[in-house]
Amino acid sequence: MKLKLNNKGYMLVEIILASALAFGLAFFIIDLTIKLKNKNDDLMVETLISTDRAIINNKLMDYAKEEENNFDCSKLTIENNTIKYDGNIIDIVNDYGNIESDKKECSTDLGKISIKIPINVPQMPDKEYNIIFDYKYEIGDMIAPTCSLSIEGNAIKATYSDNEGGSGIKEYGINNTNTVDYNEKDSIDLSVGEFYCYVKDNADNEGSSQLEVIKTTAKVVGTECTQWIPYCNYSCYGFAEKYFEYYNVEWCINPNPSRCGQMDSWSECGKEKNIYDYICSSDYKKLNNSYCYK
Repeated sequence: MKLKLNNKGYMLVEIILASALAFGLAFFIIDLTIKLKNKNDDLMVETLISTDRAIINNKLMDYAKEEENNFDCSKLTIENNTIKYDGNIIDIVNDYGNIESDKKECSTDLGKISIKIPINVPQMPDKEYNIIFDYKYEIGDMIAPTCSLSIEGNAIKATYSDNEGGSGIKEYGINNTNTVDYNEKDSIDLSVGEFYCYVKDNADNEGSSQLEVIKTTAKVVGTECTQWIPYCNYSCYGFAEKYFEYYNVEWCINPNPSRCGQMDSWSECGKEKNIYDYICSSDYKKLNNSYCYK
């Protein structure tokens, strides 16, 4: 027996299909609307952050230029997302973020005002929106100190110096890794590798230098005799090992040269060894037969 759909059946199927399509389209539109809203919210927060940072930096610059060496970090206060200097409001950060007042940093060392105000934005936790402000109101020492490396005996020595009239050396160090390490050392054991020295003055100018040490290359340039066989031209008497004629002259090999008198010549080599020259490539200098450096 065959079952057939009547008009009501067809209408029911059409209603179900239409409802499914309508729900799918509605879900897509709602999802797209939410994503657009989130994107717009992010853009709005970025705009607010940029505006606040510009306001804060401009006003800090005004106070820094006005006060210079009288700038007082204790007058820079943060309370309830409100930043003030000497009681005057610099900016009120909107609700998009929170100022971490306990992590505020401020210093006025060596003629420079340095300020850091951390701002936490919950909506975008992976981004950093800290206020970083630096203003140098005194030129002061602008020349970096220097350090140089040399080899003395079995050690690599570091020499540190500051420019004449400079602020003086504050930190220094030497190591065999390419990382800044002010370890207050001035020497390190000689070996194959790369070595670095670092130095910083009291104005935070930094200097560095590098030295590389490698092994020499041994090259055979000849040979030399280490044991000669002696001959003498005296009569062999009875104690000579043997004798022979050499250019019509009787010679003998004597196992006891002291009984033969003064040696007349050294005839042949009984043992020899290679002579080496220890070299460096053209861009290295030779320290000794073991090491090259540059």
